[in-house]
Amino acid sequence: MSKYLTKQLLLSGNYWVLNKDVVRLVGLETAFLLTCFAEAETMLADKEGWFYQTIERTEEITGLKRSRQDKATRKLVELGILEQINKGLPMKRYFRINYKVLKELWKN
Repeated sequence: MSKYLTKQLLLSGNYWVLNKDVVRLVGLETAFLLTCFAEAETMLADKEGWFYQTIERTEEITGLKRSRQDKATRKLVELGILEQINKGLPMKRYFRINYKVLKELWKN
């Protein structure tokens, strides 16, 4: 396979886009998790913006182990970018992205 074709495969579909400003704001893994959660929100959110993601599913999508997910989630919650509630049996993690807070942090 040629270098050109390999590069084209790297740049083609099934990829993530990370905003450089968000990476600077929260760090690479946290920005990556937020991007994945924004994608999940698009597909799974209820009328109030809540969606759930299991630890296993998030690891499958991102490759981030639980400890790294927890660290990134904690940072987003502390900043007010992400809201989290745990409910149900078995327990599920529900999230909601606060775009207003993200926008304010982004502006500053």
